[in-house]
Amino acid sequence: DGTGAQQVTAAIQQNLTDHDTALIFDLGGVDYLSSAGLRTFQESARRMKERKGRIAVCRLQDFVRKLFESGGFLRILSDY
Repeated sequence: DGTGAQQVTAAIQQNLTDHDTALIFDLGGVDYLSSAGLRTFQESARRMKERKGRIAVCRLQDFVRKLFESGGFLRILSDY
């Protein structure tokens, strides 16, 4: 939801250094993702692209996988 997306965005901003070129999201416990959550991935993908970096997701639950597939996110994110 919106609050969770803000928390994830803040955690990324606090922990991502100028030298980091990869983000890995373990979404095994995530069974719902709002549009705010999708924007978090979109913004993270944009930041990593600027750094010539990559983003990966793993353990996608069915609902989240469907959102990522329909939104085209799996074309820009590696899925494990």
